[in-house]
Amino acid sequence: MNRMVFDKRVILVALTLLVFVFAVQMAEPAAAAKYKKFDSGTKVFYSSYWNTYYKYSWNSYKKPNYILVKDKTIWYDNNEKITGKYVLKKVNKKKLKIVDKYYSSRTKKVTTKVYYKKTKLTAYKYYKKHFNKKGKGGFGSVL
Repeated sequence: MNRMVFDKRVILVALTLLVFVFAVQMAEPAAAAKYKKFDSGTKVFYSSYWNTYYKYSWNSYKKPNYILVKDKTIWYDNNEKITGKYVLKKVNKKKLKIVDKYYSSRTKKVTTKVYYKKTKLTAYKYYKKHFNKKGKGGFGSVL
């Protein structure tokens, strides 16, 4: 009888260990799916339209299926701050979706705009071509 109880305990411990190892293996890909920062910077621009200077800062992160850009714009004349984020995601082979969500300290409102661009480029290649190359303070110049 004691031997049977001992065998059940060994089987229970082995099963618990197996479930634990399986859970750790499943959790590992989730940890690897975090954003990877690949670009950041700060630039100061002059807007002839608004007749003022502003500072634009951004951090860009890459995930396997989309790009996330977190940015902040500070207008010097009235110290207005606009914080936001862009998400670039490939919808199909010929279309890219850009979601622009931002908050203005002046209006105290969150605004969301969605754009679709006809392109064969991936989200990362579109970012590299239109954001880095133009360098005019974000996607506003290319949307």
